Amino acid sequence: MRPSILSLVALLLLLAPAGTAHALQTPEFNARVLSLVVTPTDPPTLYALVEQSGPWAEGPGGARWLLFRSGDGGHAWEPYTMRGLDASVAPRSLTLDYRATQDTLYLAIGRSLYRSRGGSDWVQAGAVPEPFGAVAVDFLDPNVLYGGLQDDSTLGGAGQFVRSVDGGRTWAPFDAAAPPAGQLDARTLGPIRQLLVDATDPSTLYALAAYTYRRYLPSLWRGDRQGHWVQLPLPPVPAGGQGADGLAFDAAGGALYTGSYGWGGGAAQPDPATRSLWRAANPRQADPARVAWRAVQTWDYGTWGWYASTPSVLPLAVDAGRNRALYLQTHGADAALWKSPDGGQSWQPLPIPRLQGEAVPGGGQEVWVAPTGHPISGEWLRFLKAHGDTANLGYPRTPVIADPVAGGQVVQYFQRAVLEWHPEAPPAYRLQRRLLGDLLDPGADPLLSEEELAAHAAAGEACFPPGPGLGLGQCVGDLAPDGTAIHFLEHFTSRGGVDAFGFPKEGPRQRNGRWTQRFQAAVFESHPEYDVDGTVPGTNVHLRNFRVQLGLLGDRYLESWKLPYR
Repeated sequence: MRPSILSLVALLLLLAPAGTAHALQTPEFNARVLSLVVTPTDPPTLYALVEQSGPWAEGPGGARWLLFRSGDGGHAWEPYTMRGLDASVAPRSLTLDYRATQDTLYLAIGRSLYRSRGGSDWVQAGAVPEPFGAVAVDFLDPNVLYGGLQDDSTLGGAGQFVRSVDGGRTWAPFDAAAPPAGQLDARTLGPIRQLLVDATDPSTLYALAAYTYRRYLPSLWRGDRQGHWVQLPLPPVPAGGQGADGLAFDAAGGALYTGSYGWGGGAAQPDPATRSLWRAANPRQADPARVAWRAVQTWDYGTWGWYASTPSVLPLAVDAGRNRALYLQTHGADAALWKSPDGGQSWQPLPIPRLQGEAVPGGGQEVWVAPTGHPISGEWLRFLKAHGDTANLGYPRTPVIADPVAGGQVVQYFQRAVLEWHPEAPPAYRLQRRLLGDLLDPGADPLLSEEELAAHAAAGEACFPPGPGLGLGQCVGDLAPDGTAIHFLEHFTSRGGVDAFGFPKEGPRQRNGRWTQRFQAAVFESHPEYDVDGTVPGTNVHLRNFRVQLGLLGDRYLESWKLPYR
C-alpha cells in the first residue's frame, strides 16, 4: 500500500538535504555573554549582551557584539538590530532600570553611555573622561546612575567611581576617599568591571575591581549613596588561582555571589577550587572583615575539561522575581550558559544566544540553518553531506556547543546523532559520531563463528570479524533471514559505512513488526512501504530514498539526560 501524501511530506521535511548557505553562525565555543540582566516581572525577560568572535566576525579584534532577548527563561533567544551605536568600540556593560514601566536599558561603550527603550534604538545619554567598565541604575531614583571607570592607560591600570544625577548626561567623582586628580589611588583601586545595587537595601552598592600589576588580586568593595567605600574580603583562592570574577545579588536571600578563576594551560592540574561559585550570606555585615564566603559548587578539570587559559566561573544575574533563578557562565576554551533554580545546587544548561538568519561578510564558509533554527557550517556541514545528509543525522538540535554531559567536549547534537570534535585526530577523523547505539542499547549479539561469517560473506554480505578495529563478529546485508529485501547493506555502504554508523552489533531482527538492525552509532529500520516507484508529490525526490530510515537516537539521548535542546 502506498504511503499517504501527508506522511510523505513529513518525511521529506525531516530528511531533506542541506541547502545553500544563507547565514553565518558563531559556534558557542567562540561566544560568551558579557552582561545579562533579568527584569523583575513575572515571567521575567532576559537581555544578554553577547560577544561572538572568530576570523570572519566584524568589529574590533575580530569580534561582534549582539543583544538578545528571551521571554522563556533563556531557552529561546531573539536577536536585536541595534541602531544608533558606535560599532567600532567594544561595549563593556549592560544594565537595566528596574523601576521603569518599560524596559529601559543602558549600554556602556568606551567613554559613552547609551540608553534604549526595548533594545533596538539607542541614543547617547552622556560621556565620561575614561572608558566605562560597569554601570548601575539607582533603585530609588532612576535619574541617578553609578559608574565604574577603567583607565587602562595608567601604569598597571586604575579605576574610579563616578555618579550621574541627571540620567547619565554629566558625571562627577563618587568616592569620598579618592586622591586628588591626577594621582594614583592610594588603595590601588583597579579597573572596575562589575557594579550593582543591593535590591533589598538600595543604599548599598557592590563593586568588583580587576587585578592590576600594582595589585595582583581583584578587590571587592561595598559603598553607600554618599560615596563611602569599604573593602570586603574575597573568597580564598588556592595556589594557581587569580581571584574573583563576576557579581550577582540574590534579592530574596540577601546574598552576594561571585566566581573564581585561575591560570590554565600548564603541565599540572591546578586546584579545582579555582573553578568555584561562591556565596556570601552576610554581605551587609557591619564589620567588613566578617563577611564570609562559602563554596556553593566546584567544577573539576577532570569533569568539565576547562584546561585552557584563565577558565572561569562567572555569575551573571539572579532573577529578582519569584523564581530566584541564578544565571552563570563558564568560560575557558569554550563557553557555556547555566541556570540554577535553587541557589546553585542543581544546574540546567541553556543555549548561548547566537546570530541567526543574518549574513556576516568575510566568512568564506558555507552555512546552512536548518528548520530547527540551528546552523551547520564548516567541517560539520561537510561531514553531514558526506555521510548521508539529514537522512542519517537528522536536523541539528543545537549549534556547536560545549557538551554539558561529556566534560565540555565540543559537540553538535542532531536528531539521530551526536558529532564530536577531536582536534587531536587526523583531519579525516576530527569529527566523529558518538556511539549512541552502544550508550543507549549496550551489548551485542554473540559472535558469529568463522564458518558463519564465511557463509554470510559468500551470500554477498559485508562481515566484520572480531578484533580491535575489525568488528564485533557480525554482518550486514540486503536481505532479512526470511529473504525479505531490507537494503541495509546498500544504505550502509552508500552513506559512510563504519565511519558513519560503527560496526553492526547484531543481525537483522524484527521489532514491532519491522525489520531492524542495531549498529554502534545507529539503528537501521526497514520501511518497505517506500520501496515502490514514484516520487514524493510535488518534488523529484524518489520514494525509495526512504525505504531505510534511522532511529532517532539523538533525541533519545537528549531525553535520557533531560537536556532542553530542541
